[in-house]
Amino acid sequence: ADQVSRRLWFLLAPCAIVLAVVAVSLVGCGDGSVVEEIRHDNGQIKQSKTMRPGPGGRMVRHGPLIIYYEDGTINEIQPYEHDKLNGTLQIFYPSGKKKAESVWEEGRKVKEWVEWDAKGNVIPPGEGTLNSEEG
Repeated sequence: ADQVSRRLWFLLAPCAIVLAVVAVSLVGCGDGSVVEEIRHDNGQIKQSKTMRPGPGGRMVRHGPLIIYYEDGTINEIQPYEHDKLNGTLQIFYPSGKKKAESVWEEGRKVKEWVEWDAKGNVIPPGEGTLNSEEG
């Protein structure tokens, strides 16, 4: 019996370490969807996303995926519908001021990025960094 418990501990130990490193919580929403939260080491929410059953019962992103800075302010909001970006994707500076936004429809970028500097001034097209990246 002692060998079996040692073997079991060996198999479960990596799982315990992973669970300790990544704090994830799930909250049911009543319609089969869940809100998944991942936390920073300091306990603040790192990421929050809504998942719901999709085709074949596979859970897909449906609703905002929100990424947070370590102090709890919002870094990025990604709108999802049926596992595809759909709506205005927004990125923020740690101060809370908007850094960039772009519009997406069914996973395709339909409006180029608009970017702002940290003071709130619009960065002229072609001078920012996001429009040169693949959408």
